[in-house]
Amino acid sequence: MPSLPNRRAADALSDSAKVPKRVWTGGNTMGESPMTVSGLGSALTPRTPVTPVHRHRVEDKPHRNDFDALTVADRELIHHATGQRIAPGFDPARESTTTFAAAIAAERAAGRLAPGQPVTGVYLKDLNRRFERAGGPNPVGPYLAKALEYLSRGPRRIDVSA
Repeated sequence: MPSLPNRRAADALSDSAKVPKRVWTGGNTMGESPMTVSGLGSALTPRTPVTPVHRHRVEDKPHRNDFDALTVADRELIHHATGQRIAPGFDPARESTTTFAAAIAAERAAGRLAPGQPVTGVYLKDLNRRFERAGGPNPVGPYLAKALEYLSRGPRRIDVSA
């Protein structure tokens, strides 16, 4: 028969009624905050909802028209290169436009042509080169010669109205 101290230890291990019950609270036994998935903090930390409780109706943004950003000099260049007149308030959804005009309008609206910066031959050649490198359709290519010829006629005034 085992000795008394050995028997008591064995009895203590096998008798689950005498073992103190420990409830896991998500933290350590020192009373500190439990660990959570997002880091240290309380498991009962209030969370803000993913969507706001009072949602305002999202209003449709007005359609951006790139042609509104064109300067007078841009419109003259487009007219001489393509024969198309682009008046202020031009709406490409109602009227057809040339690809050259759309490319210049997009460059101006995107800010790659700064307000007051004129379209130059160097800029057009660079734009043409970028479209060629992209490998897709080139909206500048068919009109490049006429546009360069128009720009080479003489000094142009800088349009600062944009």
